[in-house]
Amino acid sequence: MSLAWRITTTLALVYLLVHVVDLGGGMLRFGLPGWLVVIVLTALLTIITALVLALKVSSPLERVTEVIERAAEGDSLERLPVKGPQEFRRLSDAINRLLERVTSLEASKIESDVELGVAQYELELKSQLEEKKRLIEKANADLKHRIDQLQLLFDLASALGRTLQADKVVENLLELVKNRLDVEGFLLVMRDEGGKLDIKAASGAFEESAESMDPHRGILTRSMRLRKPVTIGDLSKEQVDQNVCRVAPMRGSLLSVPLLHRREPLGFMAFWRSAKEAFGPVEEQLMVSVAQLVSMALVNAMLYEEKLALSVTDELTRVANRRLLKARLEMECDRSRRYHQPLSLLMLDIDHFKKYNDRNGHMLGDEVLRQVAEILRNNTRSVDTVARFGGEEFVVILPGQD
Repeated sequence: MSLAWRITTTLALVYLLVHVVDLGGGMLRFGLPGWLVVIVLTALLTIITALVLALKVSSPLERVTEVIERAAEGDSLERLPVKGPQEFRRLSDAINRLLERVTSLEASKIESDVELGVAQYELELKSQLEEKKRLIEKANADLKHRIDQLQLLFDLASALGRTLQADKVVENLLELVKNRLDVEGFLLVMRDEGGKLDIKAASGAFEESAESMDPHRGILTRSMRLRKPVTIGDLSKEQVDQNVCRVAPMRGSLLSVPLLHRREPLGFMAFWRSAKEAFGPVEEQLMVSVAQLVSMALVNAMLYEEKLALSVTDELTRVANRRLLKARLEMECDRSRRYHQPLSLLMLDIDHFKKYNDRNGHMLGDEVLRQVAEILRNNTRSVDTVARFGGEEFVVILPGQD
């Protein structure tokens, strides 16, 4: 309520009270009963009292209600004026202190919310940093593992490239497998010209092995038949394989990788570990790369030995040619002089060979030369040298014979 309205209302009440008193006197002068005058005056005074209370009490209470409702809606900054009767001043002061406390609590809550938000943001950043750190560490570990694999392949290529002898290639491979590959069993199997599989190298669980195996069945040779790697995570779940039983326990895990040259199998390598599921895709790919290097080295060694044999071997009779004969003869002569040992040299030719050749043709003549060379080879010692000197003439070097 406005101040003007309150003043106007108060003056009106005073005016009304004066007229009520005058009204009571007039009623008595007109001879009305006293009890009726008292009732009328009491009623009028009650109305005046109610109006006074409305002015003095209801208006401040409305103000209190308004401030509390605003505080309930979140506006706790407004305060009540401390004035009026003592009770109202005490009430206003108590409400103001309560509002101050609420304001302080709201400020503390805002500050706590800010601190909590900062803490949550810091935790989120820390979590992100830890995740990035984990990813970086994993990437570094993967990179180191890849570098180690590349170093292994480089060292293997270097070791295999130092020689063109197949036996030395196998020896270098076996040494590197023992020192650099974390496997408990290694097997190198090569196929010969007749298709038979021969074990060329074995280590660990494969050392107590047979000399050959059936190439047409068994899980060990499966990679060679399929021309792709075969990984078996648990050998104990496989059907009993005699090829495996002879060379390794039927437990643990096995990785078999074929040795291929122009998609044709030369043999295979097998790796064994006692743990189950011990060979993953990354390691399988590494072993495939190892197999490719080994295949290349073995093919190069075989080609070199083949070319070397052709350079010192007579193409028709497969015995030594004149180049090898000269080298062997010089070596045996030096040895005979050094150790004072006898040395014999046989020179043979085939009688009437030209007539036979002219009468029957060169194809049959070549067959005679091959048979004579075979007879000489079968009837001499391993230390002797059988050579074709030219045409139908042969030479045999006999060390220690006179």
